[in-house]
Amino acid sequence: MSHCAKRVTQRDIRILADLFGHSVLTAEHLLGLGHFSSIVRCRARLRLLARAGLACTADSLPVQAMRKLYRAAPRAARLIASHTGLEESEIRSLLSKPCTPFLLEHSLKVTELRIWLQSRCQLEWLCESECRHAYCVLKGAAWEKHVLKPDGFFRILGQDGSRCFFVEMDLGHVSRPKFKAKVASYRRYAQGVFQETYGEARFSVLVVTTGSLRLRHLLALVGKDDPRFLFTTLEGLQQSIESVWSDASSTNLISLIEVGL
Repeated sequence: MSHCAKRVTQRDIRILADLFGHSVLTAEHLLGLGHFSSIVRCRARLRLLARAGLACTADSLPVQAMRKLYRAAPRAARLIASHTGLEESEIRSLLSKPCTPFLLEHSLKVTELRIWLQSRCQLEWLCESECRHAYCVLKGAAWEKHVLKPDGFFRILGQDGSRCFFVEMDLGHVSRPKFKAKVASYRRYAQGVFQETYGEARFSVLVVTTGSLRLRHLLALVGKDDPRFLFTTLEGLQQSIESVWSDASSTNLISLIEVGL
């Protein structure tokens, strides 16, 4: 291990955990996530982590030359496990998989959503690998296995309590039957499993999609009787206003702070 790696800080471990959780990040992303206040220091630290073998660049991915992407290296698995509570072997296996163009696009959109959220409220965030939950429920005399696979989870902390949200980033690649199955998986999760896992009574699901037409199609699949699902578009996130979320029961747009009131 290099001299640099012997001086790994708690911030370094948080950075490596986010590199793992989001698959790939730029220095600008890490700045937006609050790890640094200076882009120069951020890039310098990433270079040191790469020199220590704990991070690596993803130069082969089809991105703009001005945006160098970084990934956590398999060598960082033990440090990431200490922060996330995930198994080191699982982390090492995931870090060894290639990052496809679709995974890259999807991961970057989830990161941009997280940065958008953190710029507006204080929250605790769990990446996809941290909130993925395989569980069993008893149905009759047999156990059924189910898996909840969100793109992220966060909890907004406030003086009047906390609000919980799962995240779904929809880029238009999911078929109608698969999206309906995903909706059903959240409804099933709300029947006691969520409260047992997170210690909270209820949650909402934020769905960010590509445009207004796709949004209307997804709203129709959810139906008007479930305000748990809130929708917006990628364009909506570019607006400066807070109230960009809608459900199928109303045409009014709301902010996340208003959810559950």
